[in-house]
Amino acid sequence: TPDGLKKLLDTPGGFDKTLWDHAVAAGWPGLAVDESAGGLGLGWPGLAVLSEALGEANGSLPLIAGAVLARACVESGEKQLIHNIAEPVASGQLIACMAWTQAGEAGLSSMPKLRLENGRLFGSTGITAFAAVADVALLVASEDQRQVLLAVFLDAPAVKREIEPSLDNARAAARLNFTGAQVNQISISSVAPVQVARLDALAALATASEQLGGASACLLMARDYALQRVAFGQQISRF
Repeated sequence: TPDGLKKLLDTPGGFDKTLWDHAVAAGWPGLAVDESAGGLGLGWPGLAVLSEALGEANGSLPLIAGAVLARACVESGEKQLIHNIAEPVASGQLIACMAWTQAGEAGLSSMPKLRLENGRLFGSTGITAFAAVADVALLVASEDQRQVLLAVFLDAPAVKREIEPSLDNARAAARLNFTGAQVNQISISSVAPVQVARLDALAALATASEQLGGASACLLMARDYALQRVAFGQQISRF
């Protein structure tokens, strides 16, 4: 409801937990996830349809990040990653975020500032949607001048969240700071840049669907207003 959305805007680091619980009950977190990992197997077409509907309703949920993280784990072929991360994400037990950006950068960096040293993660991310409430983050770090794709659980003492007020506080934005956090390595070396670019494109595709839904809703609202609003004795649409 409009009142519910307004309350969300006033609380930095929050999101619509009630809507999320309903989404989990409906199986939405597993919509695009392969059936082999406990998902519904509807892929990105299914996620795009749902994202557009959420955009129309101005609903903010961490579904895209979860779908991308689960996809990365399935592509790795590692049974432990699929069991410990992809399956709980698909069932809604874990909330995911995509901490792609670094502080001061607008997009992916060819050499991330996050550093993997002796199997431990150091550094900080840029402002990340849903990082304030996520259980696990999908990250890109550098190790010996090569990219590494990682999943990191955020409940560890070596992980600190820095909640950031933003224009849309319903997306639980925060920075993540790592001081030697343990990681789950998904891919390394020459494979990582290719996989990261593909996952980034999938996230952008689903996000574009969400934006399309929001833009369509704005267009219809503007049309309806123009048909109803009266000025100088006639509907403003007549001007």
